[in-house]
Amino acid sequence: MRSRGLLGVVTLRLVPVVPFNVLNYAFGLSTVERRNHVIGTGIGIVPGTVAFVALGSSIADPGSTAFLASLAAALLLSAVSTLRARTASPPPSRT
Repeated sequence: MRSRGLLGVVTLRLVPVVPFNVLNYAFGLSTVERRNHVIGTGIGIVPGTVAFVALGSSIADPGSTAFLASLAAALLLSAVSTLRARTASPPPSRT
């Protein structure tokens, strides 16, 4: 996590099903630098926040274009971040 801390934080923040408190403790116990944690959190929470706020504001009309687009964005965000987390190559070893 030290060599790719920013990318790791952004990727994990994009996964909407992982609780923030769990990630905060994990990042605190890892070697992620504080700067990477702050920047990665700022970048990583924006897409999910926008998608879920748009979904919530349009939920009263489930057939509307806004609802379907925000639902698609939330699902796409979940799928992409999960795929990215699964296919990420491990950092080179420091032995």
